[in-house]
Amino acid sequence: MGNLFNGGMPTTTPTPAVPPVMPGHQVVIPPITIPGNFQATPTVTPTPPTLNQITVRGKEMARAYKLGPNSRVAIFDEDEQLFYFKETDANGNEIAFSTCSYVEVEEPPEPQYLTVQEFQRFQQSFQDTFSDFAKQLKEELANGKFVQSQTGSRQSYNNTKQQSGPANSSNAAK
Repeated sequence: MGNLFNGGMPTTTPTPAVPPVMPGHQVVIPPITIPGNFQATPTVTPTPPTLNQITVRGKEMARAYKLGPNSRVAIFDEDEQLFYFKETDANGNEIAFSTCSYVEVEEPPEPQYLTVQEFQRFQQSFQDTFSDFAKQLKEELANGKFVQSQTGSRQSYNNTKQQSGPANSSNAAK
């Protein structure tokens, strides 16, 4: 029943169930106990992933497999290393059916790279070989062992002398 003030009319202010807290005071709320064996955190068992794979035995069964409208599905053959793609239109009629086979894709080999040290060793070896070749060529040119032909290729001096000797004498006779 409410308070009767203001000429006997009830007020709309309800009586508080808990007394007001005064500044500087603490309110202690007792813990609530629930009878029975209650766990605060429920144990959730994870659901294993499901694989929705349609398998049939043969192409006829794959063609006979019913699909809903506007569907496309891969159907796997249990007997052969084949799978089928089936597609339907808005009315549920088959508009596409294709047969595919499994082909193993070979992974390309991992690229092999040189380390900086290996590259530097290769570079030094190349430079040494090239400089040895250049020295040998300079010596041969200086000794007259090789001459430069008009085509830019190296020829032995002895070969050019033999080839030019008879050719020059035949040209002189004419």
